[in-house]
Amino acid sequence: MKLIPLLAAFLISCNSQAATTLRVSPTAEKPPATGAVPASFSQAATITIAQGESRGLWLRVDTDACVGVQASVPATPAGQPVVELLRAPVYTTTSGSYQGAPLQNLDPLPPLVGDLCSSGYLWVDFRVPSPATPGDRLVPITAGGARVDITLRVLNLQLPARPRYPMYMELQFAQVSRAHGLADEGTTLAARGALNALYRAFYRRHRIEPIKQYLSDPGPLSSVDLD
Repeated sequence: MKLIPLLAAFLISCNSQAATTLRVSPTAEKPPATGAVPASFSQAATITIAQGESRGLWLRVDTDACVGVQASVPATPAGQPVVELLRAPVYTTTSGSYQGAPLQNLDPLPPLVGDLCSSGYLWVDFRVPSPATPGDRLVPITAGGARVDITLRVLNLQLPARPRYPMYMELQFAQVSRAHGLADEGTTLAARGALNALYRAFYRRHRIEPIKQYLSDPGPLSSVDLD
């Protein structure tokens, strides 16, 4: 008779434990903001990265409680990689950037501070300094007892600190401010400026120039030496 209350207490304890699952994307392709998680997400991924490069993957966290998400960075002889977890909230725009574009998108900008208390996506951002020791580095990410393993495959290749001809992708700061609820008249310029600075730094970390630039007229093409 004494075993019955103990068994009941054990069952209640087991049922009260939070269930958390982690899945990681195989590529940096952005998943849909709503709906089912892509079938390509799994418990492991490999990302090939050069020295001096930044790359990232998507992490899906499904949880019914507040959990801490942590990335364990291995100690290396040279070139300790940096891993940053960014929240990716869903924001809605009134018009798509192209015909047929979704109006709901994931925005991997706000950093993950504290526990994650709802299911959703995170952007896992990797930075490898230059120089760094080539080879594989295992970066496990854990949350609430769940785990995924990401292998950083560092190439024997060093990228220059600044690209000679940066890739340009237009970033419209007015739309960014509007998406984050900072476009109304009561918002200070300092708040919008701080948000824009975060975007510019994130773009440039990935070797993308968010501000339009022009080359001055170099003269006749026959006289230009691009080397």
